[in-house]
Amino acid sequence: MSLNADEIWQQFIQKYPTAKNTPHHAWSFGGGSEAADIESMRVVAGMKQATTTLAALYEHDKQTLPVPNHDYEILFDGSVHAVAILQYVAVQEMPFDHVTAEHAYLEDGISLSIWQTSHRARLQAQAETIGQSFTDQTPVVALTFKVVYLPTSL
Repeated sequence: MSLNADEIWQQFIQKYPTAKNTPHHAWSFGGGSEAADIESMRVVAGMKQATTTLAALYEHDKQTLPVPNHDYEILFDGSVHAVAILQYVAVQEMPFDHVTAEHAYLEDGISLSIWQTSHRARLQAQAETIGQSFTDQTPVVALTFKVVYLPTSL
């Protein structure tokens, strides 16, 4: 059985009623449905505890940064099925070249140099979609999260 965002949220607030009026959003990892499936499975398995995005996307999409230890995020797989509820434990805006080795490891389980190489291309593509350029000094948002709920149907 697969769940949509409303269904997983209802399960979650039944277990944690104090979260009922807490802000929450729903999203999936980019790069297509296959990439979203892989990354969401890594989150559920505890292998991925961080992500990084272009800071300018928040302004472009008229979104505010998540509030650590407060806001919740519903994570979708590549088929837009809700697979987990996350809560950010750290949200840091910094230049791309200031992202730490610890963050790179929490995100992808790889070294900082390999992380920089793989993410430089992805973040450059994000910047181009909103008409911006990308350098190693471009601000990014490094987000560290924890899984706070897995649906009962998984």
